[in-house]
Amino acid sequence: MNSLKLAHELGKLIARRKTGETGEFSYVCLRSGEERNGRGEILELVKQRNREGWEIVRNSGGGGETDKEFEGKIRKLVAKLPWEKSGEVKNRTVKETKIKANAKLHEENDETNNMKQEKELKVDKVVSAFVETMNMNEDTELKMESEFEETINMKEEKELKIEKMESEFEETINMKEEKELKVEKMESELEETINMKQEKELKDEKMESKSDAEESENPDADMIASMHYKFACMSETCDKMFIKWGPCKKHMVKDCFHGQNMVKQTNEGRPTSQQEDFMFLSESMAKAKKQMASGKWSKGGKMSLMPSEQDIVQAVEQFYASLNNRENRKHVLGHIGTLYGTGEFRRFGYGTFIKFSKRHGLEVYGFEEADSNRKEIIGLIRAVLDKKKSQLGTVNFFCKSCGCDLNENSGKKAFTVKRKEARVHMRKFHRTAHQEITRKIVLYQLYEGDCQLDFLIEESFKGQFEKTGQLGQGSSMS
Repeated sequence: MNSLKLAHELGKLIARRKTGETGEFSYVCLRSGEERNGRGEILELVKQRNREGWEIVRNSGGGGETDKEFEGKIRKLVAKLPWEKSGEVKNRTVKETKIKANAKLHEENDETNNMKQEKELKVDKVVSAFVETMNMNEDTELKMESEFEETINMKEEKELKIEKMESEFEETINMKEEKELKVEKMESELEETINMKQEKELKDEKMESKSDAEESENPDADMIASMHYKFACMSETCDKMFIKWGPCKKHMVKDCFHGQNMVKQTNEGRPTSQQEDFMFLSESMAKAKKQMASGKWSKGGKMSLMPSEQDIVQAVEQFYASLNNRENRKHVLGHIGTLYGTGEFRRFGYGTFIKFSKRHGLEVYGFEEADSNRKEIIGLIRAVLDKKKSQLGTVNFFCKSCGCDLNENSGKKAFTVKRKEARVHMRKFHRTAHQEITRKIVLYQLYEGDCQLDFLIEESFKGQFEKTGQLGQGSSMS
């Protein structure tokens, strides 16, 4: 198509409008009446407001050109379009409005006719369906009922699935919230642990300073504390001792080695903190034992692990003679444990320390209270427990308040197991008595050594039992 015919078709869509100034003009869309100053702007407006007209212009340009080439050609023609005629936009708009109204009216009439026809078809279909329904047999009716029931069931299943999904979603949310709470709890516990650790370090420092103050007040403080010392400073010029490895290592690094490495670097590199602890731990303990053995109450080194009665008598007399304060004689069992190992005094085979001291004429400081505590503990145990023969012939422990066999499932197991079961029963169901017994055992251990509740339970009923037919009666004491 030539440029004249293309400009003619384009003039149906766009016209030039004078702006009133000399030589100035703009472009107007004949469909909408909107005005634009630039050629590109008016072309974009026409594409939006009059797509049908633009398609006619585009098709008139032939198919040999690209959209970009075609628009460049149209831009040149736009500048040469005729001027807008008076009322052209209004007349064109009115004409198009009438055409659209007529077309709409025809469409409405066609839709009315179509609806009428569809209605008639629906009526015919309903009538035919009614006739078919009337002619359906009983099997068809049953089939429809079953399908209806299946539909209802499917609907119910769908609702149940939706409810399940909602509940799972809520559970997921709850699990997420619980997880967040657990994380917060773990963080708070971590903070508490750190705070507790810091408080413990402060307490240890206070205890060390307190012990230093007590050393100046009590002339026997060094000797008494040395019973619990396990570690010594590894410096050759220092003789300080400590109860725990942590303060000992801190002292060595800070005071004696002044932050220098205590271990030389090897070909494998500098050892870790754990490796250093392992290397120094045994040496520190050995030095502590050597310094403890060199005390004025135990000159000549550590004695044998199985001492004779005379060895113990000599150790007690030397310990008493080395004290400046007579009240510190109550620590004599700790001193014996330092020499021969911790444990009950009766393990040597010489009876209790009270009887041993009385037999050899040694002064027993404060042990009358220990003997009284021991009798009270045995009385409390006998008020709660009893030891009798069961129906199977085994000697078991029984609860006096309820009469139940505390070793019913133990059979012929060792009495260490049976004593443990009796102790656990007391802790769970007789808390008041258990707490009172535990408190008194602390005092008892102060004088008699490491005396556990299991041992006292056995000692309270040593050699005692009675037949099952006499469970309701009080047991005889041997």
